[in-house]
Amino acid sequence: MNDEKRAALADAAWALLATHNIDQIELEMVSDMAGIDHGFAGAVG
Repeated sequence: MNDEKRAALADAAWALLATHNIDQIELEMVSDMAGIDHGFAGAVG
């Protein structure tokens, strides 16, 4: 995973935590908010 994707995922995760309970956040929500194509698998692959 490159640094840009990692930073985008981290920013998206923190933004979602500000508005959602942690148990309501799915990995696909994080990757969608980060604007990463192919979902979470595309981000880490």
